[in-house]
Amino acid sequence: MLTYIAKRISVIFPVLLAVSLIIFLIMHFAPGDPAALFLGQMVTPEDLEKVRREMGLDDPLHIQYLRYLKDAIKGNLGISYYTKQSVLSELVRLFPATVELAVASMVIALLVGISAGVISALKQNSIFDNVSMVVALGGVSMPVFWVGLILMWVFSFKLGWTPISGRLAVQIDLKQITGLFVIDSIITGNIAALRDSLRHLILPALSLATISMGIIARFTRSSMLEVIRQDYIRTARAKGVSEALVIFKHAFKNALIPVVTVVGLQFGLLLGGAVVTETVFSWPGIGNVIIVSILRRDYPMVQGALLLLALLYVIINLLVDVSYSYLDPRIRYR
Repeated sequence: MLTYIAKRISVIFPVLLAVSLIIFLIMHFAPGDPAALFLGQMVTPEDLEKVRREMGLDDPLHIQYLRYLKDAIKGNLGISYYTKQSVLSELVRLFPATVELAVASMVIALLVGISAGVISALKQNSIFDNVSMVVALGGVSMPVFWVGLILMWVFSFKLGWTPISGRLAVQIDLKQITGLFVIDSIITGNIAALRDSLRHLILPALSLATISMGIIARFTRSSMLEVIRQDYIRTARAKGVSEALVIFKHAFKNALIPVVTVVGLQFGLLLGGAVVTETVFSWPGIGNVIIVSILRRDYPMVQGALLLLALLYVIINLLVDVSYSYLDPRIRYR
């Protein structure tokens, strides 16, 4: 196992190197001059040239990339063109908001998706099965931004149950410890902040979870149907083992193996998919700053944020692979 983990970790650097090069080239070949956007329309050629020199944009592309790569290896992701702050410090500040949204979305997707998938498999071809699979297909098919706008229109504008944007009402004071507002509210015993942070979180999390819910439900149903038809399940039932024990001890655990793969991939996608959701709900996380930085051509911020998301995606996939051996002792890595 340790040898396998070491091999996987050794692959991380080449993957991140390729990702950094692709992001760098896309950003630099995209239309728009960061210096011109920074200065505005009323700018002289002399001022433009001066700012380009300060930003390092007058150097050849390969020099710029090597300089960026050298700094990234040292843990320095550069300075934002607009905030003049360290990109790494900005990402550290914004990261908890994105993590909180992604984790909340995954919790919703797991609770609803796995429950619906298991019940649909046990009640195959029933009304519940047909309805839940149609809903799951709809969840997979609907764009996240459209779902977010519909939820906002119904629950915020029409019913007034939830806020439109942000993470916490400005009049509520919360001592930040982890940066995760729900956790911080629980730790500090701030009930008002907990209630308000959940009201702000529910719509973005539900919107982001719709696709993952549908995918997890369909995979869980398919995997459960395959497992409950196996000989060892029929043998357990023939021995008089209770149905609940057969389903949850024997069938469910074995059905989880392919589901875990999907869950791991979906969690990585949730971090990336948060870009759209955070923009719709003005959620102050990494996804929101990526969109703003792309429009501003803030190269260091975009490159740093996407590199961080790529690193998280690779790590999550490694953890998913390692978890297989715990779910199924027959699986061994070399």
